Order: sequence, then C-alpha cells, then structure tokens
Amino acid sequence: MDKFLKNQKIQDSPSTSKVLSTPASSFSGSAPNLTATEALENVNIPYRNKRLRNDDGNISEQTSFLEQLQTMFDKWEEKQDRRFKDLQVTVKEIKEQNDSIADSVNFLAAQNKELEDRLNKLEQERKAHLSYIQTLEDKMEGLERSSRSTSIEVRNIPVKNPETKSDLCNIIINTGKALNANISPAEIKDVYRAYSKPGTTKPIVVEFTTNIKKDEILTSVKKHNRDHRGKKLTTAQLRITGPETPVFISEWLTPKMKRIHFLARDFMKTYDYSYCWTSRGCVYLRKKEGAPAIRIIGETDLNKLKEQQK
Repeated sequence: MDKFLKNQKIQDSPSTSKVLSTPASSFSGSAPNLTATEALENVNIPYRNKRLRNDDGNISEQTSFLEQLQTMFDKWEEKQDRRFKDLQVTVKEIKEQNDSIADSVNFLAAQNKELEDRLNKLEQERKAHLSYIQTLEDKMEGLERSSRSTSIEVRNIPVKNPETKSDLCNIIINTGKALNANISPAEIKDVYRAYSKPGTTKPIVVEFTTNIKKDEILTSVKKHNRDHRGKKLTTAQLRITGPETPVFISEWLTPKMKRIHFLARDFMKTYDYSYCWTSRGCVYLRKKEGAPAIRIIGETDLNKLKEQQK
C-alpha cells in the first residue's frame, strides 16, 4: 500500500510529468526506442522524500506504553505473588504455633486439673489429720488431767538449800494446820518441786492419795481466804523463815488449762464477770451471783462469749 502511494505520488509530481512529457529522443541518442517507464527508471530524478503523516507513530507509542504497563503489572504481580507466598508461610507458621500453644494449654489445663484434684485430696487429708491430731490432743489432755486429778499446787514458797522431800512434806503438813485441815503423811502420795520459768520460784506439787483429800484442802483454802480477807495465807503462818510472802494454793492444772485460766481471768476483768474458778481440771466463769456457771475448755469457748458480748 505504501509503495503504491509512493508510486502514485511520483506519477502525480510535476517533475514526473515533465519527464514523461519530454520526448524519448532527448534522453539518449543511442537508445531512442526506450519507453517512458524505462527512461524513468534509468534516470536519477531528484525529489524530497517527505515523512508520511499517518497513525503509525501513535500506534507505536501506545504499543510501547502498553508493553511498559504490562511489564510493570507483571513485576507487580510477581512481587505480590512472592508476598502472598511469604504471607502463606507466615500464616502457616502462626497456625503451627497456635496449634502448639493450644496443645500446651490443654496439657497445662490437664496438669492443673490433676494438681487441683491432688490439692483437694491433700486438703481433705489435712483436715482429717488435724481432726485426728485434735482428737489425740484431747485424749492426752484428758489423760494428763486425770493424772493430776488428786494434785494441788502450792506457789510462792521459797526454796531451801538443800531441800528434801521430808522438808517439802513438813511444809504441806504445816499448810494443812494453817487451813484447819489435818494432813497426815500417809495421805501424801508424792511431793516435789515442779518446773517453772527461769527467775521464778518453783511451785510445790502435792499428790494426795484420794480426790476427796484434794477437794478438802481446796475448800479449806477458799474458806480461809473468805474468812481472812485482810490477811490471807502467808509463809509466816506456815512457819517458814525469811520475808513474809503470800502463798497461793490451787489445782495443778495442765499447761493448756493454765493458759485458759489466764485468758478467762482477763476476760472476766474486761467484760465485768464476777467469778472465775477451776474445778476438776476445768475453768468456769459466772456473770453474777445466781447466774449459771459457764465451762471453758478451750479458746473457742471464750471467743463465742466475746461474740455474744458484741
């Protein structure tokens, strides 16, 4: 098509017309028989080769732009594919980690449940053991209280060096005389100094042969103190040389009941109770004259009374 247009333009140009209108004899004398076309092909005809204006340039530019765009898109797509693959790998790793975490959580939950069951079992065993220990302590307390059921404690008697059981026995006999209660040596099963805190006088423990004799001595002590409020029993009345000091006689309580007795006396002063005493190894409280006696065998009993006072 381009060649046709070019030939067409050549035929239509003035130069071509002029040449074609020139007689054939004017080109060459040796070849007068050449046709016009042959003469035209053998003659160099000068003419301007103009650039043809058509849409090829725009098409080429569009094609180049589309190719660049396609290249960019391919690169972007390739880059997105790589990112998508990396993302897939990352998601897979996260999923594997989540699965591992889930397995760990399930394992820890199972262990926690096992530990919780064991803890509950140990707590039940602990309660059972505490209950059993409390039962044993109560039995021991009962046995110890029973072993002291015939004994009294005489406090604040100075120690004599050297001191024999005969000396202690004479002190107890003289104490009975001061209380108007006859005590014979045959009624004393044992007598000795008990342990006490450092810096304090060791009390004398007297074990009688019968509970009856013990109760008789304690009753005599209460009567003597009630009849001699201004002058209670002292070492001078027991014919003990040295400074005159007050003498206290009571039941020989177990260590537990001694503490309960101390707490009960403090409770009596705090809450205006009138009486606090011991009998047969137990502690009793009474709010006022004529009120019922309250037996105190543990700190829980005192705590219940405190709750009632609120």
